[in-house]
Amino acid sequence: MKKGFVQNGNYARFLQAVKATEQRGSMESGLILVSGEPGLGKSKAVDRWAADNHALYFRAVENMGHDFFLRSLCAVAGINLLPHQDEHGNKVRAPRNKNETQKRLTEHVIRKQCPIVIDEAQKLMGHDARLLEVMRDISDSAEIIVVLVAGVANFGSQIKAYPQISRRIFMEVPFEHWKLQDVKLVCKQLLEITAEDALLERITIESKGLMRLVMNGLSTLERIAKANGVQHACMADFEGQELITDWDGEEPRKRRSK
Repeated sequence: MKKGFVQNGNYARFLQAVKATEQRGSMESGLILVSGEPGLGKSKAVDRWAADNHALYFRAVENMGHDFFLRSLCAVAGINLLPHQDEHGNKVRAPRNKNETQKRLTEHVIRKQCPIVIDEAQKLMGHDARLLEVMRDISDSAEIIVVLVAGVANFGSQIKAYPQISRRIFMEVPFEHWKLQDVKLVCKQLLEITAEDALLERITIESKGLMRLVMNGLSTLERIAKANGVQHACMADFEGQELITDWDGEEPRKRRSK
């Protein structure tokens, strides 16, 4: 199975949301919320978009303090917070507090006009959403897009408790379970064999449309087909063979019969 990124339906809808946000009337509404349950490919999609668009990509962790969060973003941006000399030979001192660190980061983002992606954004919520307000402030000042990627399905409801943030969200992009057309696209672009639609539909159903299980199932399909000298895999070739194995050990054939 070849390595690569496939622009499936979820990614296409995300790109549409980015384009619409770029054309927004109110520049303060620069937040995009990417939501959906785990396993749908959200992180992989926004990571690819960040790389293609020179965006700052940061994956949040639990229990981050305000100062640590800002310094981590500065590190991602390549901002030197130690005392140093700039390109003109002027002395630049270290920021003395969080406000100066945030100002340094905001000035960098304004100069570069680079979007920011915060993965696992629900971990910024805390008890007062202070870190999310940092992202709102930076987005407001720099008029750039900030993509908040939620690793939980109900983050949109949680964030409504903070209207000063939720009202800055221009669009929400709920990632959906992969459909047959998404699986067919991966097969076409990444597999070195072909497969009939019925077999790909079986993988779609047994994987429950979860990206990790889809990719593992297609990899297993290709490996078995190659071992048997099959270039076009058919349903009959895999009758009784398990293609999808989830961590709980429940066999897909049993799941289909429920």
